Amino acid sequence: MTAVKCYYEVLDVSRDASDDELKKNYRKLALRWHPDKNLDNPEEAKAQFQLIQQAFEVLNDPQERAWYDQHREAILKGGLGGDYEDDSFDVFPYFTSSCYKGFGDDDKGFYAVYREVFNKIAAEEIDIYREEESDSEFEIPGFGTSTSDYEEVVHAFYGFWQSFSTKKSYAWMDEYDTRQAENRRVVRAMEKENKKARDKARKARNEQIRALVAFVRKRDKRLELHKQKLAEKAKENALKVEQNRKKQLAERKKLLEDANNSAHLNMDNMEGVLKEIEQNLTAEFGRDEESDEDEDEPSGMFCVACNKSFKTDKAFANHENSKKHKENVAFIKATMIQEEEELQCEDIESNEVKESDETVDDDEDHTEVGYELLKEDIEEEEIVEEETASASSKKKKNKKKQAPRVRLDSSDVAIEDLEDVGMSKKQRRKKEAQAKQSNKSTEDAVADVEEASGEVNDGEEPEQVPVPKSKGKRAKAARKAEGSEKKTVEPSEVVKLKNLRAS
Repeated sequence: MTAVKCYYEVLDVSRDASDDELKKNYRKLALRWHPDKNLDNPEEAKAQFQLIQQAFEVLNDPQERAWYDQHREAILKGGLGGDYEDDSFDVFPYFTSSCYKGFGDDDKGFYAVYREVFNKIAAEEIDIYREEESDSEFEIPGFGTSTSDYEEVVHAFYGFWQSFSTKKSYAWMDEYDTRQAENRRVVRAMEKENKKARDKARKARNEQIRALVAFVRKRDKRLELHKQKLAEKAKENALKVEQNRKKQLAERKKLLEDANNSAHLNMDNMEGVLKEIEQNLTAEFGRDEESDEDEDEPSGMFCVACNKSFKTDKAFANHENSKKHKENVAFIKATMIQEEEELQCEDIESNEVKESDETVDDDEDHTEVGYELLKEDIEEEEIVEEETASASSKKKKNKKKQAPRVRLDSSDVAIEDLEDVGMSKKQRRKKEAQAKQSNKSTEDAVADVEEASGEVNDGEEPEQVPVPKSKGKRAKAARKAEGSEKKTVEPSEVVKLKNLRAS
């Protein structure tokens, strides 16, 4: 069976070559291997020319090129489906300790055997890794020897192989050829089944390699030596930490001792300096009497309630919890509250006296003016009554004359009720006595007027006699006051409400 050659190698281009590069190399190779230009070896030239044409036809078509890229590995291995067998390196014989003898570097030793195994696995993957990484110098870490350094070789090897993931496409595991599909729906179904088969094979290969790495790592003596070194290093670090801790404690202890010694020295020096300053001040300014009095006063804690002094805080605290101290404190609080209430009462009484004095002065002024006006009204009414009596006697008519009556309007009551507001009992009694006297004088005046007037005859209407207006300043003032009072007459209900408020 002849080996299958890659179409990219046939055209001498890379796998990511453009269409222009493909056409350019195809023309060059076609001219070189054309049968007419190779008459010396026509059979080889014909086979090579046909292969070049076949490679260009596949890679020049985008769909054919995409399919070829997906199945390239299967094609190179000899076909698709069950036409060939997987030639991947079999690792199962190396899952036993009988495959090596000893842990040396000889041909049958542990490190030589597994170094060869991992080199073969890496050879299968290196080309694909370099293509994906776009790095032609990429190298997979090797297993190393029994004396290899842990950081440079061992750690790098296990770091890569413990998370190994194969880059093979496993296209040879496809069950269906998508080129034979009738429509796109069938193509998608075929691709889905092929993908499942590829993923399954890839997962099985990854698990095989990782299990082999775990088997080798468990028996690798280099890891045991490294663990011992780490344990020794940890002990050394713990010793260093303990030594540093003890050293720091000793240094802190020494610093505290030095600080205490310096503090004692400073206090001794400070006392000497203060005494010297005090002596200088007394020598210059003399001794202060107030300072002597302060020195005589007892030092420590002092209880104001019990008038006692204590040397220590503990003694003072015990005294505060005593029964006698609590009684004294309660007595002082009660006396202070009583004094405060008495002061408040005195302030209230003084304010009431001031307000009552002011109201009495106002009331006296109003009552004096009212009495003068009332007296003037009575005098004027007496004059008017005398004039009417003289006029009736001259005419000698047997007609009953209507006499003017003194009318007390509701405004007078309202004014008096308003004046009673804010008056003390003593002032109200005095005002009532004066009112009784004035009422008595007015009643006597009315009785005199009625006696002077005659009786009216039966069936005759009384003749209204014009009342002459008295002249003078007092009469004018009285008429003016009477007019203003009549204008400001309030209803009886308002007067009753004001009397209720005043009471």
